[in-house]
Amino acid sequence: MGYKEQIIEILNGNRCTTQELANRLNITESDVRVYLNRIFKENENTLKVVGTKNKYKIYTLNKETQENNNKLIFLLRNLYNLMENKMNLAKTPDNKDIELIKDIESVIE
Repeated sequence: MGYKEQIIEILNGNRCTTQELANRLNITESDVRVYLNRIFKENENTLKVVGTKNKYKIYTLNKETQENNNKLIFLLRNLYNLMENKMNLAKTPDNKDIELIKDIESVIE
């Protein structure tokens, strides 16, 4: 998972400054600001600034984005379970199914 996705995951239901995000991701604050700017450019409604802490802005996901992320994770978990069941029933799992399971695991873990 890339840094943008990790930032979105961290901010889902949480509030963090650029400093806190940098510490959690083990990258520089400058890098965090670059990723936040990219997220804003892709969809300015994804994130919102909810205040400041010392000199740092506090970021979170907007409510709609949080709800959409939670729905997506729920759907991916269901898909993961269905794919696992399909693979358990198959005598020889399809390589595409195995790759899909790995991709889903990387998102929902």
